[in-house]
Amino acid sequence: EASITVKLDKTAPDGDITIKESSIRQLLNAITFGLFFNEDVDVAITGTDDRSGVASIHYFRSAEILSEDELTSLAWVDYDSAIHETAEDAEKFIYYVKVTDKAGNINCFASNGVTFDLIAPSITGVTDDSTYYTTQKVMITDVNLDSTTLNEKSVTLENGILMLTGDADAIYTITATDKAGNAATVTVTMKPIASLAEDIEELTTSNVVSNDEDTIAAVKTAANNIDTENATDEEKAALQEIIDKCDVLLEKLAETAQEVSDVTNGVGGYDADSVKSSDKADIETLVEHIDELLDGGNMTETERQGLETVKGTANELLEKIDFTVEEIAAVTEAVGGYDADSVKSSDKADIE
Repeated sequence: EASITVKLDKTAPDGDITIKESSIRQLLNAITFGLFFNEDVDVAITGTDDRSGVASIHYFRSAEILSEDELTSLAWVDYDSAIHETAEDAEKFIYYVKVTDKAGNINCFASNGVTFDLIAPSITGVTDDSTYYTTQKVMITDVNLDSTTLNEKSVTLENGILMLTGDADAIYTITATDKAGNAATVTVTMKPIASLAEDIEELTTSNVVSNDEDTIAAVKTAANNIDTENATDEEKAALQEIIDKCDVLLEKLAETAQEVSDVTNGVGGYDADSVKSSDKADIETLVEHIDELLDGGNMTETERQGLETVKGTANELLEKIDFTVEEIAAVTEAVGGYDADSVKSSDKADIE
């Protein structure tokens, strides 16, 4: 007498595909390339069967999604241990798996599509650690872009564009992260447009002096060099206001320099040995103009001293004219004291 036990197994085996201990299994008709990694990974395959037990595990690595009909003619490979995948940018793969139990039941399933992405998103339009004054347009690009934050707050891009508000006292930190975990960060400083003119804030046409010229020119150059490609009308107007102020101040300096030159050359055009009383009115006008310049606030101390010297020269000319006029009057009076009818030989020496 003999006895045997026979078990009937009509249930297909099961299994899983994992990367970093996380399942990446997907239904055959629902596969997408929805997984992204930026480093080497190991693909582990398991088979399970609680009846007859697993007889074999086979796999096929594909770079594209296959149809169920194509699975019937694959060159399956025996699986014996985790498979190492070396990360190469844009490399893609799908693992198809066939698990067979000891009763001959077969189950086919697959992993979701995996893409290696080793390149961080690109952030252009601004330069890291730079300073801006006007609204800036930032372009963020990545084929697998996942999220973008501005100062750690999530933002939504419009056609990959993020606008940074200008004319503000702010620091903007932009972080773009792709689905593989690659991240790029750019930090820029935004300053108020008015801060460009801080160095000339106290200057007016009443107090600007030639020593301020380089500072004014530098402010004007800085304002002219500001990027206005994406600036608002208000920002452009604020920049123009600074440029206009610089122009007014520079014009005042040029005007003052010309006036100083005019009075200096004017006084220098006379000579004490040849100046005439008919020159007196013009010289007095020059002195009045010099006094106006000295009373104003547009002269440096050195320029003021130089103009005082010119004024002294002008006053000497006026004194010379007055002295000459007085001498002429004295001589005229003396000669008039003689009469042709009464003049004597003893008067000859005095008259000579």
